[in-house]
Amino acid sequence: MAHAQFAQVNRHNLQVQETSKRASVANDPIARLMYYLKCVENVDCGDFPSYMTDYANYRRLSQNQRNSIIATASRNEPDDVLLFVEVDELPDNDANKFLQLSAQEESLTAFGIRGGGQAMMGLRRQLGNKQKLIDIMVHTD
Repeated sequence: MAHAQFAQVNRHNLQVQETSKRASVANDPIARLMYYLKCVENVDCGDFPSYMTDYANYRRLSQNQRNSIIATASRNEPDDVLLFVEVDELPDNDANKFLQLSAQEESLTAFGIRGGGQAMMGLRRQLGNKQKLIDIMVHTD
């Protein structure tokens, strides 16, 4: 008579991937507000008209557009954006970095079969689909 035994272990792995891109922002208050709104968008906390986040073209804005940017930025203060996380320091003296957190399930199954004076053992590892959890921005003061 054959006997089979199985054991299975499951775990979730948290993965962190940097998704930052280098940005060059003009030393202009409106351009910096536009970059800020782009950061808010990058962590899925806002969806703004493209003129508000195209910080390279800040000089082409009308006065009404500038006023809209100022008003929108004031309604989206950093303390209200929960996905902005302040840290003491970042590598390469960067002021901020964007990170994507995801999870992946891993399952390990061991099995053994014994019968007729013989035995067989096996091990199977399976990785589940990677699931995006959240995008965050870490920044220094």
